[in-house]
Amino acid sequence: MELRAIAKNVSLLEYGLWVGLVEFIFIAIIVGVMIAGMNCLSYALGGAQNFSAAPASVLCLGLALVMVVSFSIGLPAAMLPASALTGRLCRAADADLPDGAASAHYLSARLRKRLGNVQPGPG
Repeated sequence: MELRAIAKNVSLLEYGLWVGLVEFIFIAIIVGVMIAGMNCLSYALGGAQNFSAAPASVLCLGLALVMVVSFSIGLPAAMLPASALTGRLCRAADADLPDGAASAHYLSARLRKRLGNVQPGPG
């Protein structure tokens, strides 16, 4: 409920700008990770001429590691500068932003829902 109240103050243009910036920055990060990962794999195999002799499992493992790194590090790393740029371009009034108590209430409600209303222990 609180999130809907916060979201109604965000325009579709601002959201679209943020998503577009995340995509642009994330693709650049993926390219960088792919180049670094393939160079490391090439070095480990003894050069690009040995790619054809490498087992398919090694190549698949290399690509899987690149994908895991791209999504686990690259996506959050792309969101941060995209948020900063969107915040710089689309100013928000302080009254539109939630205060600390509302943010803490929303996050604790989400955690309680996800954890199944687990009560904290004593002490």
